[in-house]
Amino acid sequence: MLFNSTIFILGFLPLTLLGFWGLSKLRLTQGVMIWLLVSSLFFYSYWNIFSPAGQGKTIEYIFLIILSVVINYSIGAEISRSKKI
Repeated sequence: MLFNSTIFILGFLPLTLLGFWGLSKLRLTQGVMIWLLVSSLFFYSYWNIFSPAGQGKTIEYIFLIILSVVINYSIGAEISRSKKI
């Protein structure tokens, strides 16, 4: 999915913003974080899940992205914890 594609502008972006706005209005901060994480994973894996005809549909890279998110979050949490000491 490209930023200038119709599916992004008319589909993904409005749904993501509506979900973000709705959860923010309800003051569900944890829900907002989960919503943005799931939306981000969908955005980055869209090209692989909904691949053009003739290409295999695989989700292998989703696990790589999730692993990257977990490692980066862990490192960031450790840095934040070390600055408080």
